[in-house]
Amino acid sequence: MAKNIFSIETRDLTLVPSDNGNLWTKPWNIKTKKGEYNVGKISFLGRAEGGVARAQITINEESRRKGYGSQALKGFTDWAVGRDGIYVVEGTVYTDNEAAVALLKKNNFQEDEVIGRKARYVYKRSSIPWIPVCECLFVSAGFAIGFTVHQIPQGLIIGAALGLVMGLIFTRRTKKAQEAVMNSRSDAKDNKNKKKKR
Repeated sequence: MAKNIFSIETRDLTLVPSDNGNLWTKPWNIKTKKGEYNVGKISFLGRAEGGVARAQITINEESRRKGYGSQALKGFTDWAVGRDGIYVVEGTVYTDNEAAVALLKKNNFQEDEVIGRKARYVYKRSSIPWIPVCECLFVSAGFAIGFTVHQIPQGLIIGAALGLVMGLIFTRRTKKAQEAVMNSRSDAKDNKNKKKKR
């Protein structure tokens, strides 16, 4: 059988979508790597919109307190924010569910909003350090070109300058996209609060 290209591997688990055509709307099965034992389910709550994906996780009672939930959630959120245009993963839990709150906090989710008995936690995509990445690439290219034409210092200078410029451009573009997502979330919150007050 061909390996599912959408599976997510963690140290002890494999996350496999129940329907490859509906990665964002159908649950993923959480299985142990040894013996394919089913540990639970994890899913997105519909397609990602506005750079935000919403997730929920259920671990079977007999599989709890073994670190499976943490592994599955980390693998899932890392996979999600690796998709183009997704910057935030949200999880909503009851505030008195201490295990769920601890699981989210352990996986770098931060409390965003409390709505009655529920709290929303968010995991934000970490930014790529574009400047050092571009510097390495362009300085290397500058060295290679300079070496071939016997002008290594000039090649290094041009490569360093181009790397800095491109790094700044990519950093600014990423920052703008992330700010747009966070601003749209803030606007949506404000609109909900205004409707409640009416």
